[in-house]
Amino acid sequence: MLAHDAYGGLEHRASSVNLYHPHFAASRKHYEGLLELLSHELFHVWNGKRIAPPALLQPDYAREAYTSCLWLMEGMTSHYDRYALRTSNRITARSFLDKVLDDWARLMATPGRRRHSLEGASFDAWIKLYKPDESNLNTTVSYYLKGGLTMLTLDLQIRRRTEGARSLDDVARLLWQRYGASGQPHPEELQPVFEEATGLALADMFDRQIRGTADPELAEELRHVGLELRAISDPAQLADGGRPVWLGATLTGGKVTGVHDHSPAQAAGLSPGDEIIALDGFRVTGDADVRSLTGALGPGDRIELAVFRRARLLRLPVTLGAAPPTRYEIAGVPDAGAAAARYHVWLGESHPGAQLMATVTTTARCV
Repeated sequence: MLAHDAYGGLEHRASSVNLYHPHFAASRKHYEGLLELLSHELFHVWNGKRIAPPALLQPDYAREAYTSCLWLMEGMTSHYDRYALRTSNRITARSFLDKVLDDWARLMATPGRRRHSLEGASFDAWIKLYKPDESNLNTTVSYYLKGGLTMLTLDLQIRRRTEGARSLDDVARLLWQRYGASGQPHPEELQPVFEEATGLALADMFDRQIRGTADPELAEELRHVGLELRAISDPAQLADGGRPVWLGATLTGGKVTGVHDHSPAQAAGLSPGDEIIALDGFRVTGDADVRSLTGALGPGDRIELAVFRRARLLRLPVTLGAAPPTRYEIAGVPDAGAAAARYHVWLGESHPGAQLMATVTTTARCV
């Protein structure tokens, strides 16, 4: 269905329902977005509709289906939806890395990743993902987002530790052969399946990144294929000696929609639902005004926000903090050596040398 302001897909055993905007052919980026959506739902024909835990392979439609394995269903699928586009030459390696980097930037902007594991996010989908509220930013993480990055990182780890003899493909094949093809649900505990398929001990990875809240070790694994992941400040923020600052809030117009844990905004008592109307006496209509009015200030400087909360005017003193990284880059390392061969096997083209392969600027996502 081509419709404005619509995006998403729903897999079925022999079909899928897909929503995308009608101008998908207006740019290469939009076209690739449609391909990625269709690739995702197609992959679900196997992973999700046939490779699935008991709660989803044999569902009771009268009650919620609880499982801690949505990170496998959606995370593995989120990885393969774009990796399949790369290995079939539908997208370039540069485009693939750009998509990976955008996901990484979004994960880094999600403080809830420090509190919620992938297994926890999977099990809590009924009360978190499908019933979001203003606390979600700080209390949960997307098993699509972190799950996809974790599977990508695990794929690189498997390739490295087996010297290219195994990959995540071997896990997918074993899941299909043992469970999907026979119509049997897979177990909730998946570590033994991954270990059998790869011949590797993976307890540390599962404990930290799937049962725990550690970030995927993306930077480390990219180094082994000759790539460097960098997190820096947006150069535009550093012009003329600027020192990037932040409040730690997301805005829609002047209305606060989210407040990051341990941020200056949280310390000052700013709350989702507050409407910021002025900063140091100057009118605020949106995030651009906040950036403009704080542009000449530095970490540690104090400002006053005038906000309406439930129709009552409040004045909140805020001490600005140093902004987290607002620009992420993936670049090839010079003289990659053996890593260049691993890159070629992984992405199907020669190592790029010391080229900048992908950039994402997140300045607009939070003030």
